[in-house]
Amino acid sequence: MPNPRGKNGYKVQEVPSDDALREALTKYASRGYSRDQKLKCLQDELNYSIAFVLGALNS
Repeated sequence: MPNPRGKNGYKVQEVPSDDALREALTKYASRGYSRDQKLKCLQDELNYSIAFVLGALNS
């Protein structure tokens, strides 16, 4: 179903710039972090909270 307003039902939050995300994710990958560690670091370092839901949907 289309979502013309761009709202996904979750809180509105500031999204880090592409450069900030690229730098952070590159750092986490080079350190060998797991997906859960990467998500926690994004929350702790950039105050950016995202969730991994695909695994739950595929179960």
